[in-house]
Amino acid sequence: MQTSEKLLTVAAGDPYKEAELGEGLLELAGAAKQRGDTDEWRAHLRAAETAFNRAVTLQSNNAEWTFRLATVYDALGTLKALRLYQEAAELDPNNGQIEYRWGVFLLNYGLDKGGIVKLYDPEDALVHLKKAVQLDSKLAGAHYALGVTYKRMQDQENAVKSFEKANAMGFMAGEGYLYLGEWYATTKDYANALKMMESALEWFPDDVETLKDFGFLALKQGGASYRPKALVALEKAMAATPDDPEALMNYGFLLHDNGNSQEAVPFLQRAAELDPSDDLIRYNLALALDAARQREDAINAWNDLLKLNPEGRFADTARERIAFLSR
Repeated sequence: MQTSEKLLTVAAGDPYKEAELGEGLLELAGAAKQRGDTDEWRAHLRAAETAFNRAVTLQSNNAEWTFRLATVYDALGTLKALRLYQEAAELDPNNGQIEYRWGVFLLNYGLDKGGIVKLYDPEDALVHLKKAVQLDSKLAGAHYALGVTYKRMQDQENAVKSFEKANAMGFMAGEGYLYLGEWYATTKDYANALKMMESALEWFPDDVETLKDFGFLALKQGGASYRPKALVALEKAMAATPDDPEALMNYGFLLHDNGNSQEAVPFLQRAAELDPSDDLIRYNLALALDAARQREDAINAWNDLLKLNPEGRFADTARERIAFLSR
C-alpha cells in the first residue's frame, strides 16, 4: 500500500485528523511538483481530496476545511471547486482569501493555450477579486489578479494601478511586468519601462517579441549601460527568427552605433531585402554604408531611399549625403 493510502487508513473517522492529514498530503504534493513528478503530485492531491472530503462530511460547517477542499479541486482543474468556494464563502463571508481564490479560479478556468477564457468572463472574476481586496487590502495576489482581469477587460487605467500595487507589495509575474513595461514605454517613463521589460525577460527568456521589444528599448533609451544587454537580446531574437527584418535592423543599427558599421552592413542589407518598403531600414543601411566609407554603395543606398520616398522624413538627409559623397 502506498504511503498516502496508509495515512488515510490511520486518519479515518476523525475530522481533525483527516484535515491534518490533508494538509500533510498537500505538502507532499507540493514537494512532488517541485521535483517534477507529476504522477506523485496527482496521487497526493487525490489523497488530500479524500481526506478533506471526509473531514467536511463529518463537520460540514467548517469553512477552513471546505476552502481547503476547494483549493484541491482547483489544483486538479475540476469544476467542483466552484461549488466548494461558494460554500466556504457562505460559511465565512468575511474571508478575503476565499474570495481571492474563487476569483482566480473563475479567471483561469477553461483557459486554452492562447490564454482565451472559454467558460467565464473576466467580469465574473472581478466581483470576487474586488471583494477580496475590500476584505483584506494586503492580499497582494488579489491585486495582481485584478491587474490581469482589467487587462482582459481592456481597462488600461485600472490594470496599471492594480499591477503597480501588486509590484509595490512584492507580488509580480511575467504578464504584469510586460504590461507595465509597455505602459511605461508608452508614457515615456523609460527607466521604469526598462526595469519592467528586463524582469519580464526573466519569465519569458525565449519569447521573440519580448526580446525584440526589450532590445529596441534598451538600444534607444538605455544608454551605454544597457548596450550589452540590448546586444544579447537582439542576438537571441535573431537566432530564433533569422528572417525577422525588425530584429535584423535593430541589431545592425546597434553594431553601427557601437562603431562596427562594416559588420552592421550585412544585417541591414538582409533586412532591406526582406522588407524593401521600410524607409527606416533603408536609412540605417545608408548610414552604415556611409560610415563604413563604402562610397558607391552608400550613394546607391541614399538614392534607393529617395526613390522609395522622395518627400519622406529622410529625404533631405539623403540629398545632402548624395551631394557630399558625389563631390
